[in-house]
Amino acid sequence: MFKNLSFVLLVLLFSCTHTSNSTRKIASEGDLRDCRDVVQGFIRGNPIKSGPILTGANSMGMKIPDFENFRSSMLNKRPSIENFTKKYKEQNQNRLPSNLEVINFYEQASADLVAHIRSAKGINERLDLYLELSAAEIELSPSKLEKIREFKTLAEFRDDLAKEYDPRNSDSKQFLEALGWTNYKGHLGELDVLLRLENLQAQGVYLTERELLDPLAQEVNTILSNAFTTKMGLVNENNVASYIEKYPHIFKNVEDLTPEQAIAKAKNFLETKEFDLVIKKNNKFSFVEVKNYKEPISTREARVGAGQKKTILDQQLETLEIIQFLGLEDSFYPTVAFLRGVTPEAREVFESRGVSVLAEVIDPRR
Repeated sequence: MFKNLSFVLLVLLFSCTHTSNSTRKIASEGDLRDCRDVVQGFIRGNPIKSGPILTGANSMGMKIPDFENFRSSMLNKRPSIENFTKKYKEQNQNRLPSNLEVINFYEQASADLVAHIRSAKGINERLDLYLELSAAEIELSPSKLEKIREFKTLAEFRDDLAKEYDPRNSDSKQFLEALGWTNYKGHLGELDVLLRLENLQAQGVYLTERELLDPLAQEVNTILSNAFTTKMGLVNENNVASYIEKYPHIFKNVEDLTPEQAIAKAKNFLETKEFDLVIKKNNKFSFVEVKNYKEPISTREARVGAGQKKTILDQQLETLEIIQFLGLEDSFYPTVAFLRGVTPEAREVFESRGVSVLAEVIDPRR
């Protein structure tokens, strides 16, 4: 896992100490200390190495009795319409469920998942806070439940409800999307990761000043909001051109704007930017972006995109640029967590750009 890192450190240490088979002598003890400082600086600058997502001893999840069973049940209860349709076909001679049966499944499965998440509350106040935040995001709101009730009872929807649900058919997809389904995947993925990583500091982090219930999250928000206010205050119509050149991800698509408009657009972008999680280790913070894709991440997503849609690498380069803009390079760095794994080539690309990767490495060639 850490073969490349170990090799780099070995070379550095070897060059610091080995002299027996070389005519080149170390000039002084000061040279040796300088060389060792390089190694130590390398280690200090990389407090969290890439690796799999493990359940840490100091994680929130370890506060939950029999956590691995709790987590397994939580993931098995996810309201996956795709899995439901597949199982339904297996049990009903390859017949597809009706739209009504899919709606009933999603409504009940969402409620079961939320109830399971909340069942772990009552152990620790801070754990309760994050469990409830996730449950509230996944839970179908009263307005959505009312909309579902209307779909089920109004005569105008009766024929549509009786039709087969076919995920390949756009009509089926549009009919269900009209209900405004909650995107449970992102919220469940974040919960899965935040419960396992050590030293969670915050979830749903913004750069603007906010009042938060978690003291650790409040500390992070104070650091970020102070830096944002200070750095944004330095940008003006006279120097904005230099910022546009230095921070193209922040000052994006501003070519046809006035200096004032360019500043306003960049400020709005930063004010609305959300980071999934923040963790801390070795006195450094890390923005953790959680990605819950169906397949292992490949070089397709580890590239700079062309066009309007951002790749995952685009998003991480954006985060790196924000850290640099805020002047927080010494205290923050980016991490991306892939729940379904990552290919060796893709991981190497992210790491080469200064992004830590948390994921199981999956080589499709094996």
